[in-house]
Amino acid sequence: MSGTLPLALLSEENTRIGAVCQPALPWSWTNGLRHDLALSPKDLSDGLDRIGSQKLVVLGFRFDTDRTAPKERFDEVVKRVVSAGGIYWRFPISSAEEPNEKHATFTFDFSDAPGSPTLQRFGNLVTEFKRALEETN
Repeated sequence: MSGTLPLALLSEENTRIGAVCQPALPWSWTNGLRHDLALSPKDLSDGLDRIGSQKLVVLGFRFDTDRTAPKERFDEVVKRVVSAGGIYWRFPISSAEEPNEKHATFTFDFSDAPGSPTLQRFGNLVTEFKRALEETN
């Protein structure tokens, strides 16, 4: 699931880890919207409360060259998760790794070519999801 919706889904007891990828909505026409997480205050609060109380991990994936999903929104996710007491791991794809403007980390712009940065980040995602599942057993 992309965007910031995983933050809200982490309020559910059976959800153990979330991944935030290229949060593009709402469109960032103003500075305020560049920080907007597009979640209701209750959904965000419920998710952050559980993230903090359970010390849940949130993973973040974004191309540094992404102009659709603003860096400010990604930074806002980090700030909110860490302030709540959760754990945030950032897996950016730098412009040195991928110089072309890209947006959709694990869908449209995903490459499974050996050594591609998206394939490497997908490996990070799978590793961390497995770890979260193992910790619950």
